[in-house]
Amino acid sequence: MNETNDALLIAAQQGDKAALSFLCEEFTPLIYASVKHYPGRYKEREDLLQEGFISFIEAVLTFDRRRGVYFAHYAKERVRQGIYSSVRKTETTIRRHEGSLPEDWEAFITDAGGSNTSFDDALWMVEWQDILACLSARERQYVNMVLCTGYTVREVAELSEVGVETVKTWKKRTVKKLRKEIQEIL
Repeated sequence: MNETNDALLIAAQQGDKAALSFLCEEFTPLIYASVKHYPGRYKEREDLLQEGFISFIEAVLTFDRRRGVYFAHYAKERVRQGIYSSVRKTETTIRRHEGSLPEDWEAFITDAGGSNTSFDDALWMVEWQDILACLSARERQYVNMVLCTGYTVREVAELSEVGVETVKTWKKRTVKKLRKEIQEIL
């Protein structure tokens, strides 16, 4: 890294927005090159670019030259890790949706006597209705948000306006209750 970029890096770390903007422009090709490794739809590419720029800004703010690492190498690794993490999170969310309950699972479960359902479907709905009846409203909300929507514990906490530990408690209680109900059936 040349002396000009080193001065810009120091200025950006001290809060100079113009210096940060200039560094972002200078390292834009690096970010685009990192995103190219993940071909996908245009919207996904924009998301990955955004993640790349966020990771780059974090790299600028957390870089410590006393560690003996070149900034360009550090930034490249942080950008690659940020983009990779975003891709993995998206893939995990997609996998969670595969094979999950229907989006309107509560209505599906409570409408066991519908005329368009087969006997097996009605039996399945009644069983799930009985199993989920043991849960509190918050625990049913947790199941809905995690299984049907694919939210993480942190996202459930943010949307429910409670702490992450509270949602983890919901999860523990839900798993315990569902395990007990399913064991009774078997």
